[in-house]
This record gives sequence, structure tokens and C-alpha cells, in this order.
Amino acid sequence: MENPNLRTDNDVHRVHGTVRSTLRGTASIEWETLASARAPRLSQNGLWLDYVGATLTAKAFDTAWDGFGRWLVTIACWLFACSTMISWIYYGEQGVVYMFGSRCVISSRILICVLMVLGGTRFVETATEVNAITTLGSGVMLWVNIPLTILLARQAIRAYRDYISRLDSGTFAAERRK
Repeated sequence: MENPNLRTDNDVHRVHGTVRSTLRGTASIEWETLASARAPRLSQNGLWLDYVGATLTAKAFDTAWDGFGRWLVTIACWLFACSTMISWIYYGEQGVVYMFGSRCVISSRILICVLMVLGGTRFVETATEVNAITTLGSGVMLWVNIPLTILLARQAIRAYRDYISRLDSGTFAAERRK
């Protein structure tokens, strides 16, 4: 192998390109660079589109039923988003009740409604912006949870050892028979 591809363990490489349209209506392809000791040779004729995420799933359904994938994937993603919002809102509200009491539930519901409206106003438009916000949220979660995990590790190990000793001694089986 003269120019090995470490991903595929052969010398076949995928080269990405971008289709550009000129003002005269002609199209050209700008290929990414590939360093090779010999001239590249096409292994298959034609151009292939590289779909990612939900678009790939929709195109897969479209191969069986033309136009069906776009609707199926859109509805499935919408239902998943709605069920996720419902569950997160419910568990978030339960956390608010646990930490601050039921007097703060109305405030948290108002905040959630404001955030939902803000989410629908194109405040966040690209996948890069969504990724930045979710990374920030994960970082905040880690800064809170890692110290608490370290702080409560001894108590968690104690509870785990107590559970295992009760499991080994048959205490659970005796309680179940009662």
C-alpha cells in the first residue's frame, strides 16, 4: 500500500468537495486536498452526497417510499422533542419543590414558558450555537456534581457495602416471605 487509509486499512480515501455555482450558471467542484505519492483514480463513477443525522435517516426511508422519510422523521423528532420537554419540565419541577418548596413552582413555570418562547424566536439558529449552549449546560452540571460526588463518595460506598452484605446474608429473601 502506497498511501494507506488508517480508517479503512486500505488505500481507498474519501475526498470531500463543495459544489459551487458561478454567476453564468455553471457548476464546479472544489475538492479538499489529499497528499498522495501517485495520481488519484476514481474507484466508482459519480458523486455521492454525505448525509448526516436525521437527514440520513429520512433519505434511507425515501429509498423505499419516496417522500415518506421527510414526514416520518420530522414527526418522530417532533414527538421526541415534546416528550422530552414534558419529562424534563416534570422532573425539574419536582427538583424545585424538593429544594425550594412549592411556593417557587409558579416562578419556575414562568421561567420555563419564557425559555420556550425564546427558543422559538430563532435566538439560536445553528447547530454550532446549540452545541455551545449544551456544552455550557454540561459544564455547569459537572462543576456542581463532581465536588458533591467526591463529598458523598464515602457515604455511597457505605450504603453499597450494607446492601451487598444484606443481599449475601439473605435478609431480602426473608423480608419477601413475610
